[in-house]
Amino acid sequence: MSAAATELLVVYWEWTEETKHAGHRFWAAHATENDGRLRDWPQTGLRPLGASKVTVTVGEGLDLLASAAAASAPNGGRDDV
Repeated sequence: MSAAATELLVVYWEWTEETKHAGHRFWAAHATENDGRLRDWPQTGLRPLGASKVTVTVGEGLDLLASAAAASAPNGGRDDV
């Protein structure tokens, strides 16, 4: 893997029933090596629901940010409505 690319583990987490945030879910990106959160978070009431290994390359995929930002903007980013 080149120095311009980073491999990450993306995990979908859920708070367990015994926590004050029970049922709430979120995504988190983790290092594939030596990320203590993967070991520690289940001890704090989080459970992993799914995971995927992804590679992020510097300078690539930036167009995805623009389209995601537009989709979350009022009127889907459209100013003609």
